[in-house]
Amino acid sequence: MIPETDDDRLNLILDFGEECTFSPGNVWPNRSSGAAPVWIIFDAEYLEIVGERQSVNSTNTFCAGRTKDLAGAVRGSVINRLWNGQDFKIANVEPDGTGWTILELEGPR
Repeated sequence: MIPETDDDRLNLILDFGEECTFSPGNVWPNRSSGAAPVWIIFDAEYLEIVGERQSVNSTNTFCAGRTKDLAGAVRGSVINRLWNGQDFKIANVEPDGTGWTILELEGPR
C-alpha cells in the first residue's frame, strides 16, 4: 500500500520510524542551531555487484521521511539518531514527488 495522504504518511512513519534530529543546510560535521525533531524510517540496503574476476559489496544507509519535514535537506545536512547518538551526513537527497524524500546517508560518525 502506498500512503496517499499526509496523514497516511505520518501514521506509517510513527509505526515504523524513529524520532531523530535533523539539522538543515550544509553543516557537516556540526549540527545547526536550527536542528529540529523529525520522524524518519531507516533502512540499510545491501548491494552486491558480481563480476567475472571479483565482486564488490556494500551496505548503504538510507532513510525516508515526509518531504515537508525534510525541507532544507541538502548534501552535508545532518541526521542524528536520538536512541544511540549517531550522526549521519546526508550524501544525496531524492524527493520522489509523492510526499516522500529518500536520503542517502554517510556514516555514522
